[in-house]
Amino acid sequence: MSNYTLTLVATDKGQPPLSSSMEVTMIVLDVNDNTPGFSQNIYDTEIEENTLTGTDVLQVFASDADEGTNGQIRFSIAAGNVNPDFRIDSVTGVISVAKPLDRETRASYSLVVQASDRGSSPRTDRSTVNIVLLDVNDCLPTFELSPYSITVQENLGNLPRNILQVVAGDDDLGTNGHVTYALSSDNDAAFSLTSSGQLSLIQTLDRETQDKYTLIITAHDSGNNN
Repeated sequence: MSNYTLTLVATDKGQPPLSSSMEVTMIVLDVNDNTPGFSQNIYDTEIEENTLTGTDVLQVFASDADEGTNGQIRFSIAAGNVNPDFRIDSVTGVISVAKPLDRETRASYSLVVQASDRGSSPRTDRSTVNIVLLDVNDCLPTFELSPYSITVQENLGNLPRNILQVVAGDDDLGTNGHVTYALSSDNDAAFSLTSSGQLSLIQTLDRETQDKYTLIITAHDSGNNN
């Protein structure tokens, strides 16, 4: 209750007694004795790593029982936003993307968000916002070696024979990072390649007929846009 109205009555002792009354209004001035409080101690959300700059991620909420400037709240990110990759609207509490994100560089964030009132001696509360970046297929498979160079004797028997294992890496997750291999050159009749990258000789070679082969091996990931 911010104000009180009292009725004062003055009565004399005459016969008959006479009296008069007046109303007195007392206004209670607010002091900054309430601390802002977040609606949640922890907020959790997930966004794709290619979320555009300026996109809203979530909104935090806090309240303060004081009045006037003592009850006005301003939001800020107090910790966890090193780059900074996110920003917060100081009035609304909306957190948005400030810079291009990359899950392969940083997969998650734990932001410490602060709510401060505007009293002469501000009171504060803090909450944690956990943001997990979801993988998108934005990394190309990369061979560990390029080119590969091997020597094979002519007239080898006991075919087929494994002659090389190629390996490519992909920093994406799940199917986006699962790599398969294929031969895409024209002179591969003497060779076969498994989807796991095992190159085999399947026909006898004759150096006098052909002494060099150049094979083109392609590494594909299993993402939707591979």
